[in-house]
Amino acid sequence: MGLEVKKKRQKGINKDFADGFVFDCVSGEDKEVDILKSLQSYVKKGTSSTLEEKIERERAKLFGSESLEKIPELVQEMENISDNIRVKQRRKKRCYATDSFFDDVTSSKALNAETAIGFDKMNLSRALLKAITACGFAEPTRIQSTCIPLALAGRDLCACSATGTGKTVAFMLPVLERLLYRSQQKSVTRVIVLTPTRELAIQV
Repeated sequence: MGLEVKKKRQKGINKDFADGFVFDCVSGEDKEVDILKSLQSYVKKGTSSTLEEKIERERAKLFGSESLEKIPELVQEMENISDNIRVKQRRKKRCYATDSFFDDVTSSKALNAETAIGFDKMNLSRALLKAITACGFAEPTRIQSTCIPLALAGRDLCACSATGTGKTVAFMLPVLERLLYRSQQKSVTRVIVLTPTRELAIQV
């Protein structure tokens, strides 16, 4: 059920308009004319101009009248110049020299060595020579006679050879030779041996 609200009647209030009340507005036709006039200022455009005229006006603002006189001459000069089409070529990748990492002179001497030198001519210590003889090594292989003297001289090695040619001995004998001479200072790590497989680690 809706609630009905009763308004209190106020005494002395007249519901009708006053006798002298008049709406302050014009008639319907005059009102439409006034609206069109007010909108005409927004809709009305200025003097019609082309794009070239606008460009000339902007150039006049930026460069002035003197530079505008020179512009047609520049345009005529540019018309006589032919356009050059340049084909962009792909850049070649730079080939960095990898041969500089290796010593060519030392490598050529090692490869062109005539006869393999023995263990007794490699400037090894007596203790190490006795251990080599006890292990049954009589004559060094080609990679051993090439790598051991270079490693003892403090040169870096990067060599490869077939399986079973004595690469492990060629790399480990110089290491053992350096380990025999301990420094009188405090003990430090002097050698780190990295092997790719467990079997090779056991062999070393």
